[in-house]
Amino acid sequence: MRKFIAASALSVLTVGAFVIPAGAAAPVNATGSVSCTGVSGSSKFAPSLVLGGSGIPGNVNSKGAYSSCTGAGISTGSGKGNAHLASNDCMSLAGPSIDLTEVVKWKGSAKVNASTIHWTGLTTDLTKATLQTTLTGTVTSGSFTGASATEVQVAPAGQDTAFFAAACGSAKGLKGYTTVSGSLSIG
Repeated sequence: MRKFIAASALSVLTVGAFVIPAGAAAPVNATGSVSCTGVSGSSKFAPSLVLGGSGIPGNVNSKGAYSSCTGAGISTGSGKGNAHLASNDCMSLAGPSIDLTEVVKWKGSAKVNASTIHWTGLTTDLTKATLQTTLTGTVTSGSFTGASATEVQVAPAGQDTAFFAAACGSAKGLKGYTTVSGSLSIG
């Protein structure tokens, strides 16, 4: 029985040696800066946002994709974020602040750790043909720790001030929105 256990353990170790190649580099925390000129994603609200709010807190769940990235050997990234709003009032989208935490996983020629970004500043430009939002914050852990971050999100055609006013004023409220372009800069 002991020989069988020892042989099984040796087999697992031998197989494991082939699964993880010798000398495989572990991810490291990237430093310096990264800039991405492609941004797309979505944000969903629970409960829906309405004008004036309904007296209950709101949550935002967001997903983002970053492309055309340069710096630190990074070419793309994908992020997931969550924010807690004091109210489900649509005007919370206007800023000037937000408390959103996003984890961005990076891909490219370098093997680097994810970045956790704490977004705290929020401005929304309602004068554009489509909604344009700017987030500002700081990387709190992982790659680029301590660096400042800025993300510009641009909504698709048709998601303008009138679209958001109608959605927020409806009985169903605003359930979410999408981003089709923008930029992300860290460092």
